[in-house]
Amino acid sequence: MKINNSPSNPNIFSKKLIIFSIVIINIVLIHGTIYSRCTAAQINNIISVPQKSIKGKALVIDGDSIKISDNIIRLAGIDAPELNQFCGIKKERYACGLQAKKKLEKLIAHQSVTCYWSKKDNYHRILAICRTKKVNNINAAMVRNGWAVSFYNYPKEEQKAKRQKKGIWQSSFQNPQEWRKTHPRIKK
Repeated sequence: MKINNSPSNPNIFSKKLIIFSIVIINIVLIHGTIYSRCTAAQINNIISVPQKSIKGKALVIDGDSIKISDNIIRLAGIDAPELNQFCGIKKERYACGLQAKKKLEKLIAHQSVTCYWSKKDNYHRILAICRTKKVNNINAAMVRNGWAVSFYNYPKEEQKAKRQKKGIWQSSFQNPQEWRKTHPRIKK
C-alpha cells in the first residue's frame, strides 16, 4: 500500500500540524514556567513576607531611602534617581534626584512612618515597604508619581506614570541603576 505524503493529503497534514502544535505548546509552557520561577525568585530576593516593623518619625535621605531612629531603610522594589543625578537634556536639565527626595518628603509630610521588612541588602540597609496614615504604600506612590522606577513590584504604576509623563518620565533620563555604573560612589 502506497501512502500519499503530499501536503494535499489531509491525514498527514493534520498529524504534522498536531505534532507541531504540541511541540510549540510545550516550548511555551516550559519557557513560561522558567520565567515565572525566575521572576518570583527575583521578587523574593527583593522582599519576602514582612516579619518585623519599624515605626517612627522618618528623615528622608534621598528618593528611595529614609532613616527612622538609627535604622537606614531602603524602599524595596523601587529605584529613584540619585541625589546628584540630573535628568533632561541641555538647557532643560533639572536635578531629578533632588526632586525625588523632595517628593518623598512631601509624601511623608512629617507623619509617623511604619515600615514592614524581613531582610537587609548588601549595604546593611533594611529593605521595606513603608506607609503612613495617608499613604498606604509609599513605595508604590513614588513609582506612581513618576519619581522612581520599579524593579519588579510596581510595573503597572510605572507604566501609568510613563504614559502620563509624570516625574522623571516628563523628559529623558538615565535609569538610576545605569547612572550609578557611570558615577561610582567615592569611598571615604
